Amino acid sequence: MAETAFEVARQRLGMSTAEAVDDDTLLSRLEQALWDDPTAELERLYQACCREAAGRERAAKHHLVVVVPVADRPRQLRHCLESLIEHQRRFAHAGGVSLVVVEDSLDPANRRAHADLVREIHGAGLDAHYLDTAAQWALVEPLQAALPLFLGRQRAEAMGHKGASVTRNIAMLWLARQGFERPLFHFIDSDQVFHVDPFAERPRYLLDHARHLDRLFRTRDIEVLTGKVVGDPPVSPAVMAGTLLQDLNGILEAALPSPGAACTFHGAKAGAGHGAYHDMAALFGLDQAAQGFEYACPLAGVHTHLEALQLLGERLSRFFDGEHPTRVTPFAPVNVETSLAPARTVYTGNYVLNRDGLRHGIPFAALKLRMAGPTLGRLLQQGLGERFVQAALPLLHRRAEPESGRAEYRPGVRHDGALVDLAGEYQRQFVGDLMLFGIIELLADGYPQHVPPPDRLVAVFDAVAARLLGEYRQVRERVMDGLAVFARRVDSAGQLDDAVLAPYRRFAQRVRHNYSPQATAVRALEDPAFRADWIGRLTAAVRDLPAQQARWMETIG
Repeated sequence: MAETAFEVARQRLGMSTAEAVDDDTLLSRLEQALWDDPTAELERLYQACCREAAGRERAAKHHLVVVVPVADRPRQLRHCLESLIEHQRRFAHAGGVSLVVVEDSLDPANRRAHADLVREIHGAGLDAHYLDTAAQWALVEPLQAALPLFLGRQRAEAMGHKGASVTRNIAMLWLARQGFERPLFHFIDSDQVFHVDPFAERPRYLLDHARHLDRLFRTRDIEVLTGKVVGDPPVSPAVMAGTLLQDLNGILEAALPSPGAACTFHGAKAGAGHGAYHDMAALFGLDQAAQGFEYACPLAGVHTHLEALQLLGERLSRFFDGEHPTRVTPFAPVNVETSLAPARTVYTGNYVLNRDGLRHGIPFAALKLRMAGPTLGRLLQQGLGERFVQAALPLLHRRAEPESGRAEYRPGVRHDGALVDLAGEYQRQFVGDLMLFGIIELLADGYPQHVPPPDRLVAVFDAVAARLLGEYRQVRERVMDGLAVFARRVDSAGQLDDAVLAPYRRFAQRVRHNYSPQATAVRALEDPAFRADWIGRLTAAVRDLPAQQARWMETIG
C-alpha cells in the first residue's frame, strides 16, 4: 500500500509514528523544513501534504474570493491569474476559491482581452466572474451622489481609469450583494503573483496562502488582515531615486577602476529589507532601513565587472515604471502564526476582509492619491484595534512585464520619447503624504468622532505641508548631489564602450528631467497655489468623510 504524503513527511521530519500531531502542526513543521532547505523535493512534499489535508477538510472552511482590479494590463493580468490557477492546483484549498476581475480599462481592446481571459480561466475550472463597466455603472449610478468620496463622479460612457481605490470600492458594493458562503475577500493587484521568491529561476510556491488565511480568520477575531509584498517596492519611483543613486555611485566607484576584473558584488545576501528603497524612510519609522546596503549582483557563474555593469544598465530604464534595480525585497520566511501583529497600514494590493470588513471602504478614493492604503490603515487602527492585523503572507510584486521591461499601464507616469515624466505620480505622492500625515494629526485630536472646525483643519494641513515640503526639498538636494557625482563618474569612464555607458547617461537625463528645480512636479510642489488648492480639497474631504462613512456602512448592510 502506497504511503500517504503525511507518512512520508513524518519520516522526512524524523517523527515517530507514536507522536500525535494534528494537520496544522505537521504542516507548520514541514513548511519550516522547506524554508530551511528549499529543495524541489520538499516543495512537492509540502504541496502534497496540503492537498491531502484539504481532502479531509470540507466543513467550516472559508471560501476565498480573490478580487483583482485591472486597468489596461492584459499580459500582466494573465501572469497573475495563471499563478492563482497554479496555486489552487498545487494546494487545493478545501473551502474553494473564486475569482472576481473588476474592469478599469480605457482601451476597448484591453477590456475584451480581460473578459476573454476570465472566460478562459472559468473554462479551466475556477469559478471566475468579470465585473464589466456596465455592471459597475448599474451599482454606482444610484449611489454616487451620496458617496462621492468613495465612488467619485462617474459617467456611464467613461467608466475607465476611475482609479484603483474607486474600483475596489465598487467591487465591495458588488461583493456585498453576492451569496458567497463564509467568504474571505482577498484584494490583490494585477501586477502580482502567488509564487513568492523574486530570485528563483522557476516559480516556487512556498506558501499555501488560502490555508493560512482560513486558519487565521477561523481561530482569531480578525476583520481586516494585510499582507505585504516582496520583489519590487510598493512605492512610487518618485521617492526612490536617492537610494538608487547611492547604490549606483558605490557600484561605479568599485567597478570602473577594473572593469575586466572578476565581479566583486557577491558578498551581500540578495535583496534588501522592508523600506530600504524609500528616500524618506525616516518619515515612516524606517530610518535605519537604507543604511549600509551592499549590491548583490544577480549574475551567476564567472563574470567581470563589465558584464555586471552591462546587466545593471539594461535594467535602469525599469526604475521609472516602479522597479528598484538594486534593492529588491526578498522572501524572508517566518512562521505565519507568530508573525500576526497589530497593523497600522493597509497594502491595498494584498489585503483580506471578512464579510463585516466590507463596511470599511477606501476613504478619499475619488481623490486618486497615493497613500490610500496607509490612510485607510490609520483609520482602521483607530476603529478596529486588534481586529486589524498584519501577517507574513506576501505576494510577489513585479512592476514591469517580463517581455517589454515596462508596466503595461501605470497612472502618473508618461513615456515621451527618450524621456519619462513622473510629474503626475510625483504630485500624487506629495499630496498623498499630505493626506496621510494630516489624518494622523487629526486622529490624535479625536477624528473622525470629532471633526475640528474649518480653520483648525486648514491649520493642520498647512503645518503638515510645510514640514513635507522641507523633507521633499532635502531629498531632491540629495538626489541632485548624487546625480552630479554619478554623471562625473560616467563621463570619466572613457575606457568603456559607449554602448555600455548609454543606459547610464539616459538614466541621468531622466532623473534630471524629474528632479531639477525646473521639473514640472517640482514647480507644482513649490507653488503656494497648488498646495492651497489641495489643502482646500483635503479639508472638505475630511469634513465630509464621517457622514459618507455612515452612508457607506448602511449601503453595505
